[in-house]
Amino acid sequence: MPTEISTVPFPVMRYSKDPLFPLEIIQLIIHEVWSLPLTTAERTQFMKIYPLVNSQWLNVFARKSSTHVHLISGSHAMMYDASTFGKSFVYSTLAGMNGFTVRNSARSFTVHCLKPSVKQQERRPTLMYPMGLSSYVFCIRLQQKIFLNFDGQVAIQFSNEAVGLMDLCNVEFPPALKAIRKNALPVRNLVRSSWSTRLSGIQAVHAIPLYRVLTEFAEMATQYTTYTIPLIYEYI
Repeated sequence: MPTEISTVPFPVMRYSKDPLFPLEIIQLIIHEVWSLPLTTAERTQFMKIYPLVNSQWLNVFARKSSTHVHLISGSHAMMYDASTFGKSFVYSTLAGMNGFTVRNSARSFTVHCLKPSVKQQERRPTLMYPMGLSSYVFCIRLQQKIFLNFDGQVAIQFSNEAVGLMDLCNVEFPPALKAIRKNALPVRNLVRSSWSTRLSGIQAVHAIPLYRVLTEFAEMATQYTTYTIPLIYEYI
């Protein structure tokens, strides 16, 4: 019979076949680890390793990572975008999540800014590096209102090597975002290897000004002085 639980905030969808861990333990492990304030490198390792344990771990991971979404790179953002329309083999076939389920699972988003030495999508010079493509994918879908259960929480996570705390605090928000609440927190209280700027109250109407703020953060991270910001609505 399926295992019934009530402590982990996502549903049991399959039978537990792991010989070492019952399903509720697998869910608890992934829930706790995914909720930790991990650096981008640590989260990337988690995303690579845990789904490979077996199909049960993959199934649970897909659901948790679709609830609080981390866009760790431009290429990953494109893969996530495909999953929201049922075009991902991993999500739709292996995890049993169609596009509607993936879209409705999303509650919050974190866009990661990689180290300045890491480039993304160099064939798209109009998109800012190193998080331009991630920002673009998220903002255009936000504007299209496909995330029906999105709670308005958006975070931007930076490596300390990319952007300092004072830079984060000094970013001027456009008038359309003046009512948005923001704070800057260290991802690690002791190591402080990353900073996270968290925004609350984001809605579809904020998509274009939010994208401009994200490109400004990206400009600081790469120390570019000139760039082109593509208008989101031109690509819809």
